[in-house]
Amino acid sequence: MPRAWLITGDGSSLWAEQPPRAAVAGLPTITVDPSAGHQRIEGFGASIPDSSARLLACPPDVYEIVRSLFDPRHGLGLGDLRHFSIAHGRAEILPLLRQAAR
Repeated sequence: MPRAWLITGDGSSLWAEQPPRAAVAGLPTITVDPSAGHQRIEGFGASIPDSSARLLACPPDVYEIVRSLFDPRHGLGLGDLRHFSIAHGRAEILPLLRQAAR
């Protein structure tokens, strides 16, 4: 029997297991067929472009935002973080990357 979990963008539901084949109106549904192998999933992550880094770097919310994304017990537990060029934003981006890596 298929199993389903609900994650909402506003955080009101984080990994809440749903009844089998439950559908929530307006939210996307991902169906996994274990008999069909395409690519192995190694983890999930996030990308922080410049505009997001500037917003995330503004106190007082930076700790809670980073925690909600990367903390495995109190957040989504994302394991990968990518930022493609930090040469022009070291002062804002590197502290965020260091905090996310903790």
